[in-house]
Amino acid sequence: MSKELICHANYKSDRERFVYDVERAEFEDRIEINLYQVGKRSRFVRDYSSPVRTLCHRVEYKNIGEEYISPYLSWYNLFFCSKCFHPPVDDHYLSTAVQKWLKTAALGLRIPVHTKKGKRFKRNLPDFCGCSMWGEISYYIYTKGAIDTLFDMEKIRHIYEMHGFGGLDWNMIFALSKHDMAYFNDYSDSHFHVPFPYKKEDFVMNGLILGYPVESTIALLNKTRYDYPASFRPFDLKSYAGCSCGFIQEEKHRLEELERETLAKAVYNVTQDSRSDEGVPFRVSERFRVLETDGETGLIEKLGNAGKCEQVSLKFLSSVSEYEVK
Repeated sequence: MSKELICHANYKSDRERFVYDVERAEFEDRIEINLYQVGKRSRFVRDYSSPVRTLCHRVEYKNIGEEYISPYLSWYNLFFCSKCFHPPVDDHYLSTAVQKWLKTAALGLRIPVHTKKGKRFKRNLPDFCGCSMWGEISYYIYTKGAIDTLFDMEKIRHIYEMHGFGGLDWNMIFALSKHDMAYFNDYSDSHFHVPFPYKKEDFVMNGLILGYPVESTIALLNKTRYDYPASFRPFDLKSYAGCSCGFIQEEKHRLEELERETLAKAVYNVTQDSRSDEGVPFRVSERFRVLETDGETGLIEKLGNAGKCEQVSLKFLSSVSEYEVK
């Protein structure tokens, strides 16, 4: 197994500073892209074993020995511009990435379009950038030209086929790729509207338009994107201590249910060979889910062994895997 830091984010939102690492871990059979939130005490530390780095999300896909590389596609675009993950959107990056050839398109910009600032922003765009309204209060900024002039569509098709998606309607994808980027912001002409894909073929195009890595779309279609409890932002109930308000009680139950669902989706790697006191064997490279927890024990299910659940000590799990006892 090898690890490398592929991007880092250190920026301020409206309320606080956010620091994140994106790490690529390569195994013999798979590749994992892990998003970590970095604690304040080690903001500039690059120690991969640092206990203050908290895993938020994991994107996993098969290791086929090759990946699609393009200056327009990056994991930074996925994690820090898509609004689909824990970090807030990096607004400064989003408003300048298309102009710097780092994204093919950007939308939902926090720029007041009907003001002097918004009009000046549109007027100062370089010649290779197009601009139209997205909704009523935001711009859709895009690189002029058709998708197939910006990407090697045959290479992308090859990558998808290697991952088992040869059955997609590639005639439809190739036909869409011949349209100019402006086409995908028009409800009347396009059968899908960025960023709202409907069919698998739409997801392929949506990822290319918004600058997401091809492998991230493959992971999405394979349902191997995992959300971890660490990315939870719990509702602040301290201010409502002793309150019997029905809304507060419903919110508590909703969060507890959401946390259980999130916990059941998380996948953990075994890091050392061992056997639990209950007699359950663990081997390096095995993976498992924690379905439920009850005090000091948890009900787990190993991947590839669906339907067979076993009770294991949570303290033991944390000593032989990536799982952390809360």
